[in-house]
Amino acid sequence: MSGSLNVLVLGLAKTGTTIISEAVAHAIQAERYVSEPKHIGEFEHATAAKARRTVIKVLFDHWNGRPNLRRAFIRNECALKFDRRLYILRDPRDELISRLHFVAKPYVEAPGFDPERI
Repeated sequence: MSGSLNVLVLGLAKTGTTIISEAVAHAIQAERYVSEPKHIGEFEHATAAKARRTVIKVLFDHWNGRPNLRRAFIRNECALKFDRRLYILRDPRDELISRLHFVAKPYVEAPGFDPERI
């Protein structure tokens, strides 16, 4: 694939951001994929890498304490400019079920777990 295409995928945790961002990265043959950056420097580092196709997956929740920085990359005010921005919204009931599965996973995968005993 030729040309430049930078994509931001933004959503809450457990809303499908990983599968969407990975699918986009694969589809555009991304040269750089950044998952869940927690510092603005990671955006700047992606710019310095000069990758022509970059996908950055951001969890909205990770930036709650820094709304001005979050607003900056959402509004495309950083050095790395996004050609496309995907905002993931999911039915809150589905999100809750996904979170419950995530919390229960270590217990289900624990040695000796017997679902018949529940």
